[in-house]
Amino acid sequence: MYKAFFGLRAKPFRLNPDPRFLFASRGAKRAMDFLKFGLYQREGLVLLTGASGVGKSLLLRNLLAQLPAEQAAVAQIQPILGDAGAVLRQVAAAFGVTAERDDPSPLAALQRQLLVEAQAGRRALLFVDEAQNLDAGGIELLRLLSNLQIGAASTLQVFLIARPEFRRRIAGPAFESLRQRIVAADHLDALDLDEVGPYIAWRMQRAGWAHAPLFDDAAIEAITASTAAVARRINTLCDRLLMQAFVEGRTTIRGEDIAPVVDEMAGEWSIDLAGPAAADAAALRRRASDLASTGDAADGSPRAAAAGRAAAADLSTTLHPEPLVVALDDELGTDDRLLTLESRMAALEASTAQVAKVSRAILGRIDAGKPV
Repeated sequence: MYKAFFGLRAKPFRLNPDPRFLFASRGAKRAMDFLKFGLYQREGLVLLTGASGVGKSLLLRNLLAQLPAEQAAVAQIQPILGDAGAVLRQVAAAFGVTAERDDPSPLAALQRQLLVEAQAGRRALLFVDEAQNLDAGGIELLRLLSNLQIGAASTLQVFLIARPEFRRRIAGPAFESLRQRIVAADHLDALDLDEVGPYIAWRMQRAGWAHAPLFDDAAIEAITASTAAVARRINTLCDRLLMQAFVEGRTTIRGEDIAPVVDEMAGEWSIDLAGPAAADAAALRRRASDLASTGDAADGSPRAAAAGRAAAADLSTTLHPEPLVVALDDELGTDDRLLTLESRMAALEASTAQVAKVSRAILGRIDAGKPV
């Protein structure tokens, strides 16, 4: 919504990992070096740990983007059920294999596919994101898969991407054999404090910003303090700050702008979403309908009426988004499926109040004859 206002080609602080926006922080450079070193070993397991939001998945996407498709067969999984049977089925499916009717073993089918890849001169690489979800059986399965060989060559190399608790789990004696198979390991921390400003500037530049810094020094300090320099937290806060600046018609973000937005975001999790916010949204829907049908505008001119109808269409899109498609793993039990659905619905409901607030601000700008 704010891209045109700021003259941006893309959203600079989107949450989905995009290798184009990878910032070469000191920690990211070191972690990428370890990942590449492990890749060059062509065997064993590679481990990268880090807290939520520090950029592990983005590093993984960046590494995958550098792999020539004709030289590597790449599979990615994110285990939800971490037992050996569920993980084996996920791995087999990720490599595009299914068991034959006369051979019901997923392991046998997977081994045949790995042999096909090796004979074609392609390396088989398995990337396991959120590896902390694995139980002991799932971890042991991946260790055994990393042991598979044809002659002296390994047929599968495994990369484990996990939160810090996974490293603590495998430090015990029960996982000695696993640790012996790890050929490279690193831990990715949050950005250094002096990297937050350059990180924000880099992402703005990659999105198309070519003017003086939008965030002043006081804003950078406040953002650093509010996010603990965790990349995902920075992205979430900066995206909201850009939205707030757009609503208020500002092209600078100052230190004093940060705390109110941080407090607002914190308060969203305690709002009664079935109360005032829902009523506001209903009123806004009626207003959007009025704008679309009458071309309501401050000066009543055809051009203003057209602008009013266009703004109504944007508002209607905001209030009536495309239906949410929730993809749930067929392997999940009923309770797990409900928990997954409930967590996603809770995240959607938490944004209702903000949608209503922004929509009211947009209508205010329309009624005042200001650009949207």
